[in-house]
Amino acid sequence: MGVDDGTSLGLTGSQAALPIWGPIMQAAVRRAAPADFTPPPGVVLAQVDRVTGRRVSFWCGSDDVVQEAFREGSVVSEGCDATVRDGLPRIFGWFESLFR
Repeated sequence: MGVDDGTSLGLTGSQAALPIWGPIMQAAVRRAAPADFTPPPGVVLAQVDRVTGRRVSFWCGSDDVVQEAFREGSVVSEGCDATVRDGLPRIFGWFESLFR
């Protein structure tokens, strides 16, 4: 973006280009369905809680989950604290003992 004689527009690059680029990209995205994402080697995908940033698991769910990419071996830990992670199996064990 600019003037051919090199005079300043008084705008940053994003201030000048974004109002043009945005509508063009919105129209282009509407015409093509998104392709499935295949992570490159060394990258793994994990479900994480959008608020806490911790990994979601069977025992520690979330109502606000997003999929994030991580370098292999650096996936964040699960979101439950020890009370939930260790306490639920004990509760189920106690409940099971009632029917023995």
